[in-house]
Amino acid sequence: MDHYITQSGFGLRLRPLRVDDAEFILKLRCNPKLNRFINETSPDIEVQKNWTRGYFQRKDDYYFCMELEKNGAPVGAVAIYNILDDLSKAEWGRWIVAPGVKAAPASAYLIYQIALEQMGLSLLYCRVVADNLPVVSFHASMGAERVGILKNDAFIRGEHKDHVLFQVDRKRWKTIKPKAFEIASKTARFLD
Repeated sequence: MDHYITQSGFGLRLRPLRVDDAEFILKLRCNPKLNRFINETSPDIEVQKNWTRGYFQRKDDYYFCMELEKNGAPVGAVAIYNILDDLSKAEWGRWIVAPGVKAAPASAYLIYQIALEQMGLSLLYCRVVADNLPVVSFHASMGAERVGILKNDAFIRGEHKDHVLFQVDRKRWKTIKPKAFEIASKTARFLD
């Protein structure tokens, strides 16, 4: 969706995706250090640009480029999508951060803030490939509720994979927000 939501904090800014971000996102998605647990991506830049143009037509999809506040350098991407019409819930994902950039806590905090405070969603959930132990651990450490395992929910590089399902509703967000803020604040110094 072509949207205008921007959120900043901890030295990081989430701003609407643009077509000219396609090359940067393709570089991240084709990086073997980063793409082990995501769907395969065509290395063709025109395919990525066309996907981005198509994204602008979807009304239930908010895609963000992460950039450093100090200089606007792109460092990752994240999205809120599959938004139900009644705003009862949505999924967040397409989360990818450049190697060596400590933007995970800040970007997670900001995406919860956008979804549960700005957009007024009741619940935000994410699916993490069960084998991706660092990211499973990250969500738990931020206070997301682990609600189950989705068996064979993904097909990545020729293999069926399970997803761990995490969620945060508005009530839980109020409870975990101070801890999430503290975690994001501790890593913010790496983004300055």
